[in-house]
Amino acid sequence: MATRQHATSLDLISNITVLTSKRNHEEALCILQRVARMVRPVMKAHGWKIHTLAEFYPKHLLGMNTNRGYKIQLCLRSHMDETTFLPWDDILGTMLHELTHNIRGPHDELFYKALDNLNDEYDRLVLDTGYVGKGLDA
Repeated sequence: MATRQHATSLDLISNITVLTSKRNHEEALCILQRVARMVRPVMKAHGWKIHTLAEFYPKHLLGMNTNRGYKIQLCLRSHMDETTFLPWDDILGTMLHELTHNIRGPHDELFYKALDNLNDEYDRLVLDTGYVGKGLDA
């Protein structure tokens, strides 16, 4: 599984990697960069940093958080057709889910309460301020 690492000037995410063996990997990079921009204010508010934000393509898994955010992997592509990207809201929702694992590991009541709070925080950011994610340095 080939990956290509992209350094990013985003101070909260050190590297973004995509699967260069997949078609449309340039679009995958754009999607991950957009994810990084959109969650940056939430990450900053919580003091979170990610070493690597990566695309992965497992069967029946949408995301994975390793070592409380050291590496977050997101599935960007449909399990039925790897040339089709998942809907934006699903990808972003998975990222917020994986960020929640920085707070709580197991999928229990505390986890889902924290996830609800993180979703509310993100919704307030977007709805109240109109945040659309500025450049990677924003």
